[in-house]
Amino acid sequence: MNFVRAEGLVKTTLSKYQRVCNRVEELAQERMIASLDCLDLRFMDAYQRMRSDEKAQKATRYYETTVIRQLIKFALSRGMLVQDQ
Repeated sequence: MNFVRAEGLVKTTLSKYQRVCNRVEELAQERMIASLDCLDLRFMDAYQRMRSDEKAQKATRYYETTVIRQLIKFALSRGMLVQDQ
């Protein structure tokens, strides 16, 4: 999140990103996932299902999965992940 803050994004965008990151972290803990490299398609399906069960709108779910994808791309570009799953 420090990188996102350094990009000078507005507070509402930062807040949205933070909420998505918090949800990802909660689901990862429930599924006993300890690192980004374990976020695979099954995790993304579970995230989508969780958000659907919480009655999140389709556009919101799309936006959130895009944010997660951006997080993964960022980690790949910085060498934090070896490969994209």
